[in-house]
Amino acid sequence: ISPHMEALINRTRFQLALNSSSPPTIYFCEPKYQDFFRLISDMFPEYQIDDESLAREKYWYKGLKFKESTEYDLFVSKYDYACPASGSNWLLSKFRGQFIWVTAESYPYPRIRGVPDDQRHHVVGPSIGGVHDFPLTYLQMVWWDAYRHILPPHVMVDGNLRPKGNRTHFLIYAQNNCVPHRNKAFGLLSSIGRAHHSGKCGAPKGYDNVERVRAGINSYNWKRNAEHYSNYRFCLVMEHSYDPEVPYYVTEKILLAFVGGCIPIYYGS
Repeated sequence: ISPHMEALINRTRFQLALNSSSPPTIYFCEPKYQDFFRLISDMFPEYQIDDESLAREKYWYKGLKFKESTEYDLFVSKYDYACPASGSNWLLSKFRGQFIWVTAESYPYPRIRGVPDDQRHHVVGPSIGGVHDFPLTYLQMVWWDAYRHILPPHVMVDGNLRPKGNRTHFLIYAQNNCVPHRNKAFGLLSSIGRAHHSGKCGAPKGYDNVERVRAGINSYNWKRNAEHYSNYRFCLVMEHSYDPEVPYYVTEKILLAFVGGCIPIYYGS
């Protein structure tokens, strides 16, 4: 069969599957607030969404046991998130589709013990290793989920079009993952002007031109950093690491600086 004919046959099979009693479905174990939920859902607009069946405890005998799966189904999850026992049982025994493992981290994806690295398993994120993986930065995931309408690409890359904050203060450093090179950079920059820090991280000892400010931001409302940044001329948004072998490791930090209207001081990919 020619490649063109094979693609046509596969497409026809997919169209038939769309109208079957078990149409192609994306399964999630996590709540909808995950950053990648909207991205994956929008990538496959023909698919139905099921974010309940696998996430509910003791659902096996109430319906999951009888749920059928097809080769077109997708299971999407972060690699460090586990489904309840009934959902995991269904995935191992009855799921026939593709596994998509989403990560935002720079370290290598830990392949699951006992699961072969075959064509059914794909990693989406900055740290990829297999031929069936898909490189994607965490910046792209967050941008698509929350900011693509207010910060389209042509605006993001043009400093004259990006939002402008009120720039009341000189510089803000808002991090909870404290690494030496970021803390030292913050201390050195404080020699230029009064520098503020929120979160757990600050300057090393010996730097006095710094001030701790309270922003009320934590791991659950971190997108509010964009509003926080709008009060500053500069934002220190360095990545915690840089590895030339992981070129897709770009997190939300510089994106939030753009949204907030400050000038990002950045280090990373």
